[in-house]
Amino acid sequence: MKISLEKIAEIVSGEVKGDPNKIIGGAAPFENAGSNDITCAGTPKFLKKIHETKAGAVIVGAQLPVDGCQSSVISRQSPDKPSTANRQPSTDN
Repeated sequence: MKISLEKIAEIVSGEVKGDPNKIIGGAAPFENAGSNDITCAGTPKFLKKIHETKAGAVIVGAQLPVDGCQSSVISRQSPDKPSTANRQPSTDN
């Protein structure tokens, strides 16, 4: 399934830093991700190595420093912000 970073950011209630129109083809572990994959840097271990990833995009926590990252980044908002992941599409015409 191919999906834009803009749509992924909407699903995870995040903000894109980079090209929101970039298309992602899959998800992969941090060390194995390629330019068409998205990965997550959810621990200090991976945040320290964020500049080394070859992933097309990386999901990080809100307001985390991502200096040196060549990939696009989706910065998750605070956990109290509601996610759109479980919302049903509107049927209003």
